[in-house]
Amino acid sequence: MKNYRHHLIIFLIGLLSILVSCHSSKPSNGGTNDLRGGGASTHIHPKAHKAIKTAQSYKGTKYKFGGTTKKGIDCSGLMCTSYKSAGITLPRTSRDQSNHGKRVYIGSLQPGDLVFFGASPKSKKVTHVGMVTRASKSKVTFIHASSSSGVVESDLFSAYYKPRFIKAMRPPLGKGKYVEVKTKKKGKTKSKNKTKKKKDKPKKSTLSKKNRAIVRKVLKTANSYKGTKYKFGGMSKKGMDCSGLVCASYKKAGITLPRTCKQQSTVGKRIYIGELQPGDLVFFGANPGSTTVNHVGIIKEVTNHKIIFIHASTTNGVIESDLTSPDYRPRYIKAVRPTEK
Repeated sequence: MKNYRHHLIIFLIGLLSILVSCHSSKPSNGGTNDLRGGGASTHIHPKAHKAIKTAQSYKGTKYKFGGTTKKGIDCSGLMCTSYKSAGITLPRTSRDQSNHGKRVYIGSLQPGDLVFFGASPKSKKVTHVGMVTRASKSKVTFIHASSSSGVVESDLFSAYYKPRFIKAMRPPLGKGKYVEVKTKKKGKTKSKNKTKKKKDKPKKSTLSKKNRAIVRKVLKTANSYKGTKYKFGGMSKKGMDCSGLVCASYKKAGITLPRTCKQQSTVGKRIYIGELQPGDLVFFGANPGSTTVNHVGIIKEVTNHKIIFIHASTTNGVIESDLTSPDYRPRYIKAVRPTEK
């Protein structure tokens, strides 16, 4: 009996130790391809830091296929030029760049890594590339040369880019002491004097005096139609469609435009998104990534954070919307300025 109790006690102690060890063990964070960035990166490889600084110096440069200068640049050209300034040579095309360096999972992204995209959601064929500038748990920002907007920074987790993401690569940076980059912390400051938030003021107009007068008339007319219901082919306050609103507004200012939005997209000077001014026409496709124009609006106001345009929506009639919103930014195609050739 004593022997039996002795063995039973040993068995129970062993069982208890197994249960405790299972409970206290930490779950493994194996190589999951989670669509969220790693921790906030404050330490950057000096060559990656140099490449990022060079890339950011091109912000606002217009897109030009095959371009590698500030007169015009394409996505892979921006990567080549930026890393060349850091002493690293990359292949010339985005497809070749996607096979150069070390494969990085999206959860391990660091500034300087290259991110690759397809032309459409879930595509496996690389057609576009950007460079990570900031990576945190909730946001990964990358700089790239967009065919519609020129050199801009975008969010990898946005509705447009997240479905198109294919892979990420880390160029061969070599040895180097990582540089600490100071980032401004958000939150309350300890200072007693609370700093007021700067107002999001409209950007200064670059239009001529004559063209500013034309734009004022255009916007005054367009605003007078706010609340008008949508009607295909309509050009009055009984009903209005998108190209009809543009025609009616510009006609009041003495400028005759074609009747359809597709034709309107070919009139005037092509404008990149960073150059937009009130009065410019912005064109959209029916779906994200579409290149066929089927909608148009008139820019009303441009600030550092918003691009407001007025248009005749099929569901809401004549309203104002924000070009940078998830509804319109992925469908944006191009912009023109009817007052300039």
